Amino acid sequence: MFGYWHSTDHDPIREGIEVWRNHFSDFRVIGDSDVEPLIARRFPRCLETYRKIRIPTCKSNLARLLALHEWGGLYVDRHCGIRDEKFVCQLMTSLDSFELIVFDRHRTSNEWHITNSFMFGRKHSEILLECATNAFRNLETHWEIEKQQGFCQYNIWQMTGTGNLADTIIDRSIQPPALKQRFAQNIWVFPEKLAPIVRFMYQSYKKPGMHWSERQKHEVLFD
Repeated sequence: MFGYWHSTDHDPIREGIEVWRNHFSDFRVIGDSDVEPLIARRFPRCLETYRKIRIPTCKSNLARLLALHEWGGLYVDRHCGIRDEKFVCQLMTSLDSFELIVFDRHRTSNEWHITNSFMFGRKHSEILLECATNAFRNLETHWEIEKQQGFCQYNIWQMTGTGNLADTIIDRSIQPPALKQRFAQNIWVFPEKLAPIVRFMYQSYKKPGMHWSERQKHEVLFD
């Protein structure tokens, strides 16, 4: 059970860490020193790509996929809090039956609104590995564009975040869209309103103008 932080200075997220550790003593915060060896082993040619990313959320999107694949368990963004400790534990045991447990914010007949702010994943899940593979492919394509043209519009949500997750697991060629047939028995999509975890509970670390959705409008993604 873990979260990701781009810096070794954990003071900005200390409150959330302490709450999670009060409930789950094994909760930890991983960083680039944990993630880069995973990339070096699984995607060695992408290590430089990862290191050059400027916007932490983009790294975080990759870190959760790689770490869940490597260790399994629960990933939570640093703004997430606990609603139901017992239910968290129950869903952890459900990984014996499902490779991936994700949460949908507001399902309609034709649209999915999955969040990757918190995800349960089984160790060595091929679904997670495919998500990571697609994310790195998207990043490498954009890096080539930036090297040639400089700033060019991009969307972190689509390249490495929830959009990439949805593209990997959802078949939109059918109506209504549904989980891809090869994944259907291995993914549990759960309504977020019933989830044991709550988003946006701890946000003291946020600074004006620094959200990824704002930075991507005017910053190049790579150094």
